[in-house]
Amino acid sequence: MAKRVFSTSNVTFVAQAAGSIITNASSYMGLRSTLAGQLVDILEILISGMGSASTIAAMQYGRQSTNSATETALAAPNSDGGEFPGITALATIITTYITATTQPIPSNAAGDAKLIMGLNTFGGILRWNAAPTQQFQHVGSTAPGAAGILMNNSATTGAANALANAHIIYEPY
Repeated sequence: MAKRVFSTSNVTFVAQAAGSIITNASSYMGLRSTLAGQLVDILEILISGMGSASTIAAMQYGRQSTNSATETALAAPNSDGGEFPGITALATIITTYITATTQPIPSNAAGDAKLIMGLNTFGGILRWNAAPTQQFQHVGSTAPGAAGILMNNSATTGAANALANAHIIYEPY
């Protein structure tokens, strides 16, 4: 398959605790595989702070201990599309979303990988880019391996609600 970009604009990433169900819709970015055996590489995460004052966001990308259900389709200005303009549509293989009827539960398991990305959202920019063979991966269609979530983890001291734009570049196989 080809690389895709999942983008959001003007999202208030509400500080929420990993290990608890997400209670604030449209305050995170979720990506989930719906196909058993599906492999997804996360290649880049970029967060651009849009705050009007100095605000610390404890951004984290990790797996979900409980997957979301009945995800709401993205609407403008949010998007998910191929980097190559002639890319074939994904159909239902990968679901990208910012809210769902049943919200996800981000994993707080000590044995689950997490990318920790603290950021001052008063104009701060954070870019995580995977080196070759160092990409974050999801596999399958069941928790915890199938889905990921970019969120503001309130379990980190000093985390506050933060306004930001963000994108996730990923590649499904």
